[in-house]
Amino acid sequence: MRIYDELKSRLFNEGASLIGFADLTNVSLADEFNYQSGISIAVALSAEILSGIKDSPTKEYVKEYERVNSKLDELSYIGESILTEAGYKAKAIPATTHSYDHVDFRAPFQHKTTAILAGLGWIGKLAVLVTEQYGSGLRLATVLTDIPPKKEDIKPLIDSKCGACILCADACPADASKRLNWKFGMKREELVDINSCNISMTKRTKELGLTRSICGICLVSCPWTRRYINANIDSGR
Repeated sequence: MRIYDELKSRLFNEGASLIGFADLTNVSLADEFNYQSGISIAVALSAEILSGIKDSPTKEYVKEYERVNSKLDELSYIGESILTEAGYKAKAIPATTHSYDHVDFRAPFQHKTTAILAGLGWIGKLAVLVTEQYGSGLRLATVLTDIPPKKEDIKPLIDSKCGACILCADACPADASKRLNWKFGMKREELVDINSCNISMTKRTKELGLTRSICGICLVSCPWTRRYINANIDSGR
């Protein structure tokens, strides 16, 4: 469909790292998110800044996290604008920052669901998205729309590629992973103790004087992320 080709070209030109299209017709969503299709947009975090995360997050990582979130917000609204100007229904869902429930730490819309169904990646053993290109070193946004995606564009990933690897679980300061391989339909609670993760993350960021509750240790311990980091550091990008 020409509008999707136009959308991909524009979003890549504006800074998207990955784009995928998802069929959401069989996904149970709240009424405000009940659209036929979703466009998953990913922006990679700087490999150099990720390489600086060792046993704690850094101030540079916080700034990069916020930069990428802002870029994703911009991209999602560009996508919405392109679609609505072409006469379609569309709704931008910016990057998740503070718009989540502070009891169970769950956002109203799960960007990872769209990303999985769009084939961008799978879920790792700490319930974060893992991609072949960037590992977990990226952030996500979504544009919902009523346009059916082209069948050839729908390539969902519904099984884990983590295998026996537990490096992220071993690196987690909260020991929050349950060390299980994800399969599509699994609940987050089956993979990770999110409360332990949040307590540890909040404590560590306060001790470091950071402006945002953030970690990143599990992200950079992932072999897929390490491959992305090493390839870009070695090439000087």
